[in-house]
Amino acid sequence: MWHGLADGGIMATSSIGYYEGVMKVMGGRQRTEDFFRLFLIPGVHHCLGGPGLTDFDALTLLENWVEKGQAPDVLISRRITNGVVERSRPVYPYPIKARYLSTGDPKQAASFAPVDPSRR
Repeated sequence: MWHGLADGGIMATSSIGYYEGVMKVMGGRQRTEDFFRLFLIPGVHHCLGGPGLTDFDALTLLENWVEKGQAPDVLISRRITNGVVERSRPVYPYPIKARYLSTGDPKQAASFAPVDPSRR
């Protein structure tokens, strides 16, 4: 499941609440991640568009999970203008966040690493 963080129609907190409810019923994040992951995409409106990283391929991630058993650990989101990638970011399954490594181009996904705030 993915949700745009700039969605003005349905707040992302509703999807977060739903995901956390599923985790509670299933007995925790580890059991839930076997079949359900939530990706929160920065700057994306309801279903598409917005000022953020609006270009990503969630369908291929889903197909690979269902058909090949490859669970998605990261979704790469990009901002493309006139056919050129302006910037990209890794988006990790909630609650994991992307943190800039303090080196490399901050406009490139490779300059970020996952941080799990629930395991500090």
